[in-house]
Amino acid sequence: MTVIEDVPGVEISIAVAGAPAKEYADPELEEVPNNHNSFLSSVYIECLDGQEFAFRYKVDSTYDWGYKDHELKFKFYIGGNLCDRRPHIKEMATRSGPFVGELKNQVEYNQSTKKWYKQKFVFTEVEKVDDADKKRVEEDKEIAKHLGVLKVEVWRVKVQIYDRQLPSKTGAPSSSYDQGITTIAEKALKGREISHGAGLDEGEPIEYKPSRNALGPREWVKYLKEDNGQMAIYLFHYRSKEALKKERIVARSPSPPLASGGDSEEEKKPVVKRERSCDAFGLDDEASVKSRRKRIKPEEDEEDLEVVDLTGSF
Repeated sequence: MTVIEDVPGVEISIAVAGAPAKEYADPELEEVPNNHNSFLSSVYIECLDGQEFAFRYKVDSTYDWGYKDHELKFKFYIGGNLCDRRPHIKEMATRSGPFVGELKNQVEYNQSTKKWYKQKFVFTEVEKVDDADKKRVEEDKEIAKHLGVLKVEVWRVKVQIYDRQLPSKTGAPSSSYDQGITTIAEKALKGREISHGAGLDEGEPIEYKPSRNALGPREWVKYLKEDNGQMAIYLFHYRSKEALKKERIVARSPSPPLASGGDSEEEKKPVVKRERSCDAFGLDDEASVKSRRKRIKPEEDEEDLEVVDLTGSF
C-alpha cells in the first residue's frame, strides 16, 4: 500500500487477484513529469494475463482536515481515461474508524443485447512486434503514452448541494481503455518493457436502472485554486515478472558462470534507459516517498468549478 509522506492518512493500493499487489520502487521517480507540482508516488507492480485487479483507497483520522473545511475527491484512470470518481469523503466519515473503499468493476450498456453488464477490471497481454511501418509506429506512440500504468488522483474540494436536474456522468466506455490492444510496435515504446494493457472482462448481465433523468443529489465541486491541480498523484506501472526484470525493477536470477570466467550474454546486454514524457505517467516495501511539491501561497478569491452528479454511481 502506497503512502506519500506529505499526505499522511491517505493510502492507495492496487489489488491483483484479490490480494494487495507487491510494490517496487520506481528507480527513476525524480524523472517522472509532475506538471502540477503535486505530491507524487510512482511504483511498479506485477501482473499476469487475465488477472482481475481493483483500486483500493483508505483515509483515516490522521489526515489533516483542517484547511478550508474541504473534502477529498478521488479520480481513477485506466489507459489515461477517467473510469470513475468516488463520492467525496468528509471528515465525519473517518471519526469512528478509517474510511475504506474499492473500485473493481464498471457497469456498461450493450447496444447489441440491450442489457446492462457488470464488467470487472482485468489485465490483458500485449505483444510487441517489430513493425517498421512509419504510420503504425506513429499511431502506436499515441497508444503507448498511457499503456501500462494505472493512476489515482486525490483532489481537495469544497462542495455544496445543487438541486437542478443535470445529466449524469458515467465512466469512460470500455472501448476507450486498452481493450482490444493485443500488439504494439516495439519502436513506439521507446525502451519501455510494456507487457500488458488493462480493460474489462466480458461481464455478466445485471438488472440496472440508471438515474440519468431522475432528480437526486447533485453537487457543485470547487477545486481549491491554491492546489494548482491535484493534491496528490499515485502511479502504478504494471508489468509481467519478466518485464520487471528487463527494466531492472527486480533483480534477475544470477546466470551461471561461463567456463571461460567471462560475463554471460545476458549480463553483457546494455540497460536501455526508459523515456519519460508528460503523457507517459506512467517501493520492495510499504512505499513512503518524499514530496516533490512546494505549497504556493493561498489565494482566497478564485476556485475552479465542476458540476458532479452522484445519482449515476454504481
